[in-house]
Formats: sequence, structure tokens, C-alpha cells
Amino acid sequence: MLEKIPGTALEGKRYTPLFTYFEHMKEKNCFTVLGASFVTPDAGTGIVHIAPGFGEDDYNTCVAKGLIEQGKAPVPVDSDGKFTDVITDFVGQYIKDADNHIKEYLKAHQRLVSAGTEIHSYPFCWRSQTPLIYRAIDTWFIKVTDIKQQLLENNKNPKWIPAFVQEKRFNNWLLDAKDWCFSRNRYWGNPIPIWVSDDM
Repeated sequence: MLEKIPGTALEGKRYTPLFTYFEHMKEKNCFTVLGASFVTPDAGTGIVHIAPGFGEDDYNTCVAKGLIEQGKAPVPVDSDGKFTDVITDFVGQYIKDADNHIKEYLKAHQRLVSAGTEIHSYPFCWRSQTPLIYRAIDTWFIKVTDIKQQLLENNKNPKWIPAFVQEKRFNNWLLDAKDWCFSRNRYWGNPIPIWVSDDM
């Protein structure tokens, strides 16, 4: 019997994951349906898979719900876009080359309901014309959020021309300021010079 229910009625429901690579995380209530404001019915299906190592919203949701510790998102894909040894069935395979192998695996284990192609926007590198992987990496941040109020106060002192930039655009930007990632992948930015004191 089919029925119509609100998404909130599914929150907290547990499910069996398609793969067992992260089964050890069950004890932290992973593989549970979560509610999140970035999931909407007007874009896609209204339900999404959360992968905290591969999306900012995913990461923030998992940290907020206590599923992972801050800075501890599992990232089973290396810097070359290949599955690490955690993903035992596809280790060493480039993620895009593994698509058909994954479908075959799911079919063999009677977990494939349907296979097809969905057209959607996807980020590509403008230099190499290859797909980009949104993946958590170690970076350095300046904790702007700790000095946000000071920045807002200091913004009142200088004389801006035109004034609306100071009062609106820049002030609004400061109001929404997040911690600033100043390190970049070497291919996309300048190297950061680091000096280390001998007494450290």
C-alpha cells in the first residue's frame, strides 16, 4: 500500500547501507535518516545521500547531528581520485571508471533497483576539461569568526566612497563572514611561505 507522508516522519529511521565498508560507524547512528534544510523537494528527489567527506552541507549536518567529530570525515578517495584500500572491492580504481563495476556489484548482490542516466550540472576543470571532485582535504584557516564583531566595529571608522558599500555590501559580507581558508591546492594558487622558529 502506498501512502503520502511528510519527510519528518522518516527522521530517525535506520536503513541498511548498500556497502559494508563503514559498518563500524553504525554505533554512532550513521545509516539513519536525517532532516536538513538544504534538502528541498523542488530540486531533485527531495532525498539525498550524505557523504561528509565530499560536501560542505553533508559535513556540517553530520557534525551537527554528532555522527562524526569535527575534522574527522571519512574520505576514501585519494588525491588522484582513486578509491583507497578502505573500499576493498574497488581499491585503486578512478571513481568515474568504477561506475560500471559498482553497478555490476550491486546487481550481483541484488541491490540494484534501476540503472539509468540522469542529466545534471557537474563541475569541470576549465583547464583540463575533466570532472572535479569535491573532497575534504587538510587546509589552513584563519579563525575570522572569533574577530567578527571587531571587524564590524572597525568597518564603521573609515570613510567609504560610495557610502552604501560600507553600510550594505561590505557590512553584509562581514556579517556572514566565515573562517577563511587561506591555503590552496598548489595548482590553483600561490605557495604559502612558512618560516619556523628554531625554538619551536
